[in-house]
Amino acid sequence: MRQHREILAQCRRIASIVSRMTATGLAGNYHARFKGQGLDFAQLRAYVQGDDPRAIDWLASTRSQRLTVREFREERRHRVFIILDLSSEMDFASIAQKKQNQAIIAMATIALTAIHQHDDVALLHVNTAQPSFVKAQSDPKQILRLVSESLTLLDADTRPKRSADTLSGLEKYLKKRSIVFVISDFWDLSFSKPLRKLTHRHDVIPVRVTDPFEWQLPDLGLITMGSPEQPQDIDTNNPENRRRYQQLAQNLASEWDRHFRGMGVVPLDLSTTDDPLVVMSHYFAMRRRRHA
Repeated sequence: MRQHREILAQCRRIASIVSRMTATGLAGNYHARFKGQGLDFAQLRAYVQGDDPRAIDWLASTRSQRLTVREFREERRHRVFIILDLSSEMDFASIAQKKQNQAIIAMATIALTAIHQHDDVALLHVNTAQPSFVKAQSDPKQILRLVSESLTLLDADTRPKRSADTLSGLEKYLKKRSIVFVISDFWDLSFSKPLRKLTHRHDVIPVRVTDPFEWQLPDLGLITMGSPEQPQDIDTNNPENRRRYQQLAQNLASEWDRHFRGMGVVPLDLSTTDDPLVVMSHYFAMRRRRHA
């Protein structure tokens, strides 16, 4: 399909750029943002004045007849978990490519960047006809697995609408602390609670994919919007319809921004007209400065 070829072409372009990460600055800003996700045991050594008493290994101390402490090193490899919303609502485009296409390209950009830094990447598709989970790996072939599985799901005859339990049941996948990217258009407030729950243990980054028409409708006469299951005709010749629609979109975005602030997260806003690599480079540079 044409959209598949376009997605693959953009993924190849991004892969070529990501392989020269020093030129984009994305790798350094991405990795500097996240500290190790835990501590690995390094060695036992003799206690010295000033050591934290909680680090004393009493069993080893008894055996050696001297105080011994356990020394740890920061775990450098990260676990990246991507949640990709492929609901029917993401199958929308106006002047650019579809939101679902841009979402897949964003997913590939994140995965390429993470794998370039030797991080493990897993992918969970949500709001699809069949559950789809790609286990975490860090080898370059993982990118092909992630993109191929996503494109296969786009070919499904039907895809469900977004549901209130979109992010429920994630515990069976997220057993270790992870960097979690949630890629969606965030047009449904119902999964704000499970998203907030994720932030309690994980470093969460919402990636909000939007289309220009979702913010301001042009005067195009009678158009059909909504999901394929529930299409709705809107007369855009009517200024009042355009005003109400714009107000609705702004109110929803403001409500999500309020939730994001309460969670302590900053969304990465990505329009279908944007270059994901450029937007992500700026985003991680900003986060690096904020957390310096």
